[in-house]
Amino acid sequence: MKVVASSSADFFTNQFEPQCGAINWCALYENDCNTTYTKGNLVIDETTGKVTAKQNVDAGWTDIVCVWCENTASSSVSFYNWQVK
Repeated sequence: MKVVASSSADFFTNQFEPQCGAINWCALYENDCNTTYTKGNLVIDETTGKVTAKQNVDAGWTDIVCVWCENTASSSVSFYNWQVK
């Protein structure tokens, strides 16, 4: 597995962290940001937002996904159209 995002900070800047709290939960969705991502080429650590990608696919692959995160105040933010190869 290869690290393609080291944390949720690679996607989001939380300028209101003192008021709203830190990002504490993230998930991967299909690019519609409604359907859970299930292809298995990418894996996200829900607590850090670190994303790793498969490297052992001879034919290669490309996934376009949405990264969805929530902070301790239950506010959410989404990053659409993230293409990973």
